[in-house]
Amino acid sequence: MSETSTPANAPRASTISVSAALRAHRRRVIGWAVAHGHPLHRDALAAIVGAAATAGLAPGSVWSSTDVGSLMWVGVTEWCQSNGADVPDGDVAASLDTYIRFLSAHRMFAKGSETTATLRRAVGEYGGRPPRTRRHPAMRGHDDQLAPVVPIA
Repeated sequence: MSETSTPANAPRASTISVSAALRAHRRRVIGWAVAHGHPLHRDALAAIVGAAATAGLAPGSVWSSTDVGSLMWVGVTEWCQSNGADVPDGDVAASLDTYIRFLSAHRMFAKGSETTATLRRAVGEYGGRPPRTRRHPAMRGHDDQLAPVVPIA
Protein backbone atom coordinates (compact mmCIF):
# COMPACT_ATOMS: atom_id res chain seq x y z
CA MET A 1 0.00 0.00 0.00
CA SER A 2 1.19 3.48 -0.70
CA GLU A 3 1.03 6.34 1.75
CA THR A 4 -0.98 9.45 1.06
CA SER A 5 0.15 12.84 2.20
CA THR A 6 -3.36 14.01 3.11
CA PRO A 7 -5.54 12.37 5.75
CA ALA A 8 -8.57 10.34 4.73
CA ASN A 9 -10.92 13.07 5.95
CA ALA A 10 -9.03 16.01 4.48
CA PRO A 11 -11.11 19.10 3.74
CA ARG A 12 -12.18 20.00 0.23
CA ALA A 13 -10.01 22.57 -1.55
CA SER A 14 -12.84 25.10 -1.71
CA THR A 15 -13.09 25.15 2.10
CA ILE A 16 -9.43 26.05 2.71
CA SER A 17 -9.02 29.52 4.19
CA VAL A 18 -7.52 31.98 1.69
CA SER A 19 -7.30 35.74 1.44
CA ALA A 20 -10.43 37.79 0.84
CA ALA A 21 -9.02 38.83 -2.54
CA LEU A 22 -8.66 35.20 -3.69
CA ARG A 23 -12.17 34.35 -2.46
CA ALA A 24 -13.61 37.34 -4.32
CA HIS A 25 -11.70 36.37 -7.46
CA ARG A 26 -13.06 32.81 -7.29
CA ARG A 27 -16.61 34.15 -6.87
CA ARG A 28 -16.19 36.30 -9.99
CA VAL A 29 -14.92 33.31 -11.97
CA ILE A 30 -17.82 31.13 -10.76
CA GLY A 31 -20.39 33.80 -11.62
CA TRP A 32 -18.90 34.29 -15.07
CA ALA A 33 -18.73 30.54 -15.76
CA VAL A 34 -22.36 30.03 -14.76
CA ALA A 35 -23.51 33.02 -16.81
CA HIS A 36 -21.67 31.76 -19.91
CA GLY A 37 -22.39 28.04 -19.54
CA HIS A 38 -18.80 26.88 -19.04
CA PRO A 39 -17.98 23.82 -16.90
CA LEU A 40 -16.42 24.53 -13.52
CA HIS A 41 -15.79 22.49 -10.39
CA ARG A 42 -15.52 24.52 -7.17
CA ASP A 43 -12.74 22.48 -5.62
CA ALA A 44 -10.74 22.34 -8.84
CA LEU A 45 -11.06 26.11 -9.25
CA ALA A 46 -9.96 26.70 -5.66
CA ALA A 47 -6.88 24.54 -6.18
CA ILE A 48 -6.10 26.12 -9.57
CA VAL A 49 -6.39 29.69 -8.27
CA GLY A 50 -4.40 28.85 -5.14
CA ALA A 51 -1.68 27.06 -7.11
CA ALA A 52 -1.54 29.85 -9.68
CA ALA A 53 -1.13 32.47 -6.94
CA THR A 54 1.60 30.39 -5.31
CA ALA A 55 3.41 30.05 -8.65
CA GLY A 56 3.21 33.79 -9.36
CA LEU A 57 0.51 33.38 -12.00
CA ALA A 58 -1.90 35.90 -10.58
CA PRO A 59 -4.27 37.72 -12.95
CA GLY A 60 -2.22 40.20 -14.92
CA SER A 61 0.87 38.03 -15.19
CA VAL A 62 2.46 36.35 -18.21
CA TRP A 63 1.16 32.83 -18.88
CA SER A 64 2.70 30.14 -21.11
CA SER A 65 1.70 26.64 -22.12
CA THR A 66 4.45 25.34 -19.84
CA ASP A 67 2.76 27.14 -16.93
CA VAL A 68 -0.49 25.36 -17.82
CA GLY A 69 1.26 21.98 -17.69
CA SER A 70 2.94 22.85 -14.39
CA LEU A 71 -0.38 23.84 -12.86
CA MET A 72 -2.11 20.67 -14.04
CA TRP A 73 0.59 18.16 -13.14
CA VAL A 74 2.35 19.70 -10.15
CA GLY A 75 0.83 22.94 -8.89
CA VAL A 76 -2.67 21.75 -8.02
CA THR A 77 -1.41 18.65 -6.20
CA GLU A 78 1.31 20.55 -4.31
CA TRP A 79 -1.11 23.31 -3.29
CA CYS A 80 -3.59 20.74 -1.98
CA GLN A 81 -0.90 18.83 -0.10
CA SER A 82 0.60 21.95 1.46
CA ASN A 83 -2.85 23.08 2.60
CA GLY A 84 -3.96 19.64 3.82
CA ALA A 85 -6.78 19.38 1.28
CA ASP A 86 -7.96 16.55 -0.91
CA VAL A 87 -6.90 16.81 -4.53
CA PRO A 88 -10.14 17.67 -6.38
CA ASP A 89 -12.18 14.81 -7.80
CA GLY A 90 -13.69 17.23 -10.31
CA ASP A 91 -12.36 17.77 -13.79
CA VAL A 92 -9.32 20.00 -13.25
CA ALA A 93 -8.71 20.26 -17.00
CA ALA A 94 -12.21 21.56 -17.76
CA SER A 95 -12.04 23.99 -14.84
CA LEU A 96 -8.61 25.23 -15.95
CA ASP A 97 -9.92 25.70 -19.48
CA THR A 98 -12.81 27.77 -18.09
CA TYR A 99 -10.39 29.78 -15.93
CA ILE A 100 -8.23 30.55 -18.97
CA ARG A 101 -11.35 31.68 -20.83
CA PHE A 102 -12.29 33.93 -17.89
CA LEU A 103 -8.84 35.51 -17.74
CA SER A 104 -8.93 36.10 -21.47
CA ALA A 105 -12.45 37.54 -21.48
CA HIS A 106 -11.44 40.01 -18.76
CA ARG A 107 -8.07 40.81 -20.38
CA MET A 108 -6.15 39.51 -17.39
CA PHE A 109 -3.16 38.10 -19.26
CA ALA A 110 -0.08 40.32 -19.32
CA LYS A 111 1.57 41.31 -22.55
CA GLY A 112 3.90 38.50 -23.58
CA SER A 113 1.49 35.71 -22.64
CA GLU A 114 0.79 33.02 -25.19
CA THR A 115 -2.53 33.29 -26.99
CA THR A 116 -5.69 32.00 -25.35
CA ALA A 117 -5.99 29.33 -28.06
CA THR A 118 -2.44 28.14 -27.32
CA LEU A 119 -3.10 28.01 -23.58
CA ARG A 120 -6.37 26.13 -24.08
CA ARG A 121 -4.70 23.71 -26.48
CA ALA A 122 -2.05 23.09 -23.80
CA VAL A 123 -4.79 21.94 -21.43
CA GLY A 124 -5.65 19.18 -23.90
CA GLU A 125 -2.04 18.35 -24.64
CA TYR A 126 -1.14 17.99 -20.96
CA GLY A 127 -3.81 15.40 -20.37
CA GLY A 128 -7.15 17.11 -20.34
CA ARG A 129 -9.80 17.06 -22.98
CA PRO A 130 -9.07 19.23 -25.99
CA PRO A 131 -11.05 22.46 -26.07
CA ARG A 132 -14.43 22.26 -27.74
CA THR A 133 -14.74 23.86 -31.09
CA ARG A 134 -17.88 25.64 -32.10
CA ARG A 135 -20.00 23.81 -34.61
CA HIS A 136 -22.87 24.94 -36.72
CA PRO A 137 -26.11 24.54 -34.73
CA ALA A 138 -27.56 22.27 -37.42
CA MET A 139 -24.76 19.77 -36.77
CA ARG A 140 -25.37 19.33 -33.02
CA GLY A 141 -26.07 15.70 -32.27
CA HIS A 142 -25.48 14.60 -35.86
CA ASP A 143 -21.77 13.76 -35.75
CA ASP A 144 -22.42 10.11 -36.56
CA GLN A 145 -24.68 10.97 -39.49
CA LEU A 146 -22.17 12.78 -41.67
CA ALA A 147 -22.02 11.65 -45.26
CA PRO A 148 -18.86 9.75 -46.17
CA VAL A 149 -16.39 11.40 -48.50
CA VAL A 150 -16.15 9.35 -51.65
CA PRO A 151 -13.50 10.08 -54.28
CA ILE A 152 -14.78 10.92 -57.73
CA ALA A 153 -13.63 8.31 -60.22
